[in-house]
Amino acid sequence: MTNTAMTKSGAPLCLWDIRLELHGLIWSSIAHDIDALNDDVPNTAVSGNTLDISHLCELSWYEWLWYHDLVDFPEDKRKLGQWLGLSHNYGNVMCACVLAANGQILSCTTYSLLSVANHNS
Repeated sequence: MTNTAMTKSGAPLCLWDIRLELHGLIWSSIAHDIDALNDDVPNTAVSGNTLDISHLCELSWYEWLWYHDLVDFPEDKRKLGQWLGLSHNYGNVMCACVLAANGQILSCTTYSLLSVANHNS
């Protein structure tokens, strides 16, 4: 799954470990045909808590998005970046890792999808 996502997206190989972490999170958040799980997903079987996966369904790996960099505050300036998954060490559950144009990986809570017109241009 990781190799397929890396190849289809054209993401640089130096991001393989970030994609592998996202793959692990997705894999532990979906149902499997394993009797020991008792019809639960692995995360629920381990923690006992029902898992919300909405933050995993919003964007795809390496998908283009608009984000707001806090460095530009108070200017409201959108920047183009690419979604690398969730930021586990910073912010809330919807906080994302975003690859900026300069190659830096940022943790962003304010981001949005590109419109079809923007994506096609």
